[in-house]
Amino acid sequence: INCMGNVLHGLIGTGLASLSDDQQAVARRIMITIGCEVVRVALALGICIESIWDIPAQEFADASSQEDIQGLIDQLKANTAPLRISPEQIEHLGVPPRPSLLQDVMKGRRTEVEYLNGYVAKTGAEVGVETPMNYAIAELMRRQEAGEIEPSPANLERLQTHL
Repeated sequence: INCMGNVLHGLIGTGLASLSDDQQAVARRIMITIGCEVVRVALALGICIESIWDIPAQEFADASSQEDIQGLIDQLKANTAPLRISPEQIEHLGVPPRPSLLQDVMKGRRTEVEYLNGYVAKTGAEVGVETPMNYAIAELMRRQEAGEIEPSPANLERLQTHL
């Protein structure tokens, strides 16, 4: 789950709730694509993966089309609906939620992306599983940490080419 969500907060520099509907849709596709790659690598290593948000891991591994990805997104929305809080509730809390990775980015610290998505990309290459999204994310975060690019929703567009 850290590979799927935290990294996007760090790359866009804000919470997903602050994105437009179209940007949120792209972010969801990216998150699910990341999860599919992670599960495929884990299974290739013989690692048993438990359900992700009550969706069997094998469904992530088997997703091979945009229709499959959308099906996972729909299941994810349904399974997490009871956990979501409204924008009004978030506003009432007074502080926007900031995952640790986003906090690291905001403080100019090195993130754990190399040990998460970077590891998935490296290991995928070793076991013959393609991981273009995890590779792209690790590369984008390296560029961000080097000061070449800024955290921005525009980074979603850079990743969209790997969907």
